[in-house]
Amino acid sequence: MEPIIEIRYNKERSLLKISCDGNVFDSSRIESLPPEQWIFPFFAKGIRWNGLYEELRSFAGSGSFGLHFDGDADSFEIIREAFVGTLVEPVNMSKTVTIVYHENPVATKVILDGRIWDAELILNRYIDEWIRPFQVSGISWDGIFQELKKAIGTDNYTIYFVGSRKYMGLLMENCPDTISIFYRNTQMVERTAQAKKTADTPVSAVPDAQPRPESKTPSRPAKSRWTDMAAGKTQFENSLTGRHIMTGFAVCSVVLLFLPFVKFTVVPVDPNMVIQADTSVVSGFEAIFGIPEIRIGMNRSVLAVIMLAAPLLIIASNYIGQLEKFRSRIAVAAPVCNIVFTVIALFDIKRIYYSFDYIDSQVRSKMILGARFILLLLVSVLTAVFGFIQYYAAKPGTAEQE
Repeated sequence: MEPIIEIRYNKERSLLKISCDGNVFDSSRIESLPPEQWIFPFFAKGIRWNGLYEELRSFAGSGSFGLHFDGDADSFEIIREAFVGTLVEPVNMSKTVTIVYHENPVATKVILDGRIWDAELILNRYIDEWIRPFQVSGISWDGIFQELKKAIGTDNYTIYFVGSRKYMGLLMENCPDTISIFYRNTQMVERTAQAKKTADTPVSAVPDAQPRPESKTPSRPAKSRWTDMAAGKTQFENSLTGRHIMTGFAVCSVVLLFLPFVKFTVVPVDPNMVIQADTSVVSGFEAIFGIPEIRIGMNRSVLAVIMLAAPLLIIASNYIGQLEKFRSRIAVAAPVCNIVFTVIALFDIKRIYYSFDYIDSQVRSKMILGARFILLLLVSVLTAVFGFIQYYAAKPGTAEQE
C-alpha cells in the first residue's frame, strides 16, 4: 500500500505541516514562503530546496504516494502544478459541495468548491433519480456520490443540502460512510450570499434555484433619499458640518436684509402722460423697522420681524446647548416661517405704498421685485431643505416607521 502524505496549510497564518505515517517533515526551509515559491526548486541564502515533488519523494521513500491536502482551494490549485507529469494525484481534503434542490418547478444546482458544477444531465430530474445510477441516450450516470467522487478525486468530502428536509432524508439513506451531509436552510444561504457577494462566490447564485421566501418583515419603502439619510448615511443632526451649513444659510438670510427688498415707482394713469418720478427702494431691514420716506401712519410690516428672528433662532439653536433638544424642530419650522412671512411682508409693504394712490388720482404706484428678493426666498428654501434633512436625521426611528 502506497504511503499517504498529508499537507495542512493555513494561508492566512502561513502555517504549514507535512506528515506521513506519524513522521513530521521538516518544513522550516519553506514555512515563511508562499506555495508559488516552494512548489519549484530554489536556492537562497545557502538554503537548497529541490521542489515539492522531489522533497516529498525523498520523504516518502517512493515516487508513488498519496497526497492529501487540507487548505484553501487557491493554494491547492498551485500545489497541483508541482505534480503534473508524475504518478501523484493530489486530493483536496477540504472539498465541500452545496446541492440546491427545488421540486416545483424541478431544479437542481450543484456547487463545487466555489464554482457551479457542470451537471446538465440532472438539472431537470427529480432527486430520487439522480441519487442512483441511470443511463439515458447512451450517457451513464453513476449516482450523485460516485459522480462527485470522480470530480473531486476522493470520497471524503462534505455536502451541504439546501431544500426541503424530506429530500434530505433521501440523501442520508444512500450516503456512504466517508461522506458527511449537513442541512442548510434558505435564510442562512441568503445571508451567506449577501456577505460574500463582493467576493463573487457561487453562493450568491443560490437563490436562482431556490425561490426567495417572502419576508415576514415589511420591506423598507424606497420612497426618497430622506429615509436613507435618516438611517444614518448623512446625519446632519450630529454633524458639525451640517450645523455649519445651516448657520451659513441663516447668515446669508440676515445679510440679504441689508440689500434692496422691493422697489416702488410712480407711473401715470394715462399712458400718454409723461412724468418724472423717483424710485423708492425698500430694504429688508426697512421693512422691519420702518421706511424713512413714509412719515405718515404705519411705515413698516409688523410681521416682517420674522425675517430677522428666524435665521437668528437657527444660529442660536446650533450653538446654544439649552436649545439642543429643540434644534431639529427649529431647523424645520424657522425657515418655513421665514418663507411665509417674507411673502406676507412683501404684500404689507405693497399695501402701504399703494395707499398713497388716493392722494393723486393721476398717478399710481408700481411695485418692482428685485433680484435680491428672489435670492432671499431661494436661501430660505435651501435652509428649509437642509432643515428637513436635519429633522429626519435627528429622528431615525420616525423616518423608519414611515
